[in-house]
Amino acid sequence: MSAFRDDKHVSDVLGGFFRERALSEDPVFTQSGAIIAYTTKEPHVRIVLDASKTPKPGTFFTVYVNDANAPAPNVELFMRADTLDALLRGDMKPMELVAQGRAKAEGDLSLAMRLMPAMVRNIPIYRKFRETH
Repeated sequence: MSAFRDDKHVSDVLGGFFRERALSEDPVFTQSGAIIAYTTKEPHVRIVLDASKTPKPGTFFTVYVNDANAPAPNVELFMRADTLDALLRGDMKPMELVAQGRAKAEGDLSLAMRLMPAMVRNIPIYRKFRETH
């Protein structure tokens, strides 16, 4: 069974999660100056997280969902939406996904590795978020 019903559900869930996380500071990401993108297929959604510039008041980074005006990322990860869901739940590890060919990464991979602690801290938060979404 798919983790998502359609493109809108992916946008609502993942976009909603990242927008909610933008309200809390995680110095590993927010002080990195990084721009990271997640592009999913089946269904297709592109989410860009931008910590490179000053965000709107009350947020710590900017979230773009399917926005053609999103800035170019330093690193972009490509995978199925279900795979991203499993990654955010902590059911899969990023390097395993790349090694297995289930995910592709482009750009500054060393930056992606430096951001791993932020991703790991988000696992329990994402699991709780998914209970209601």
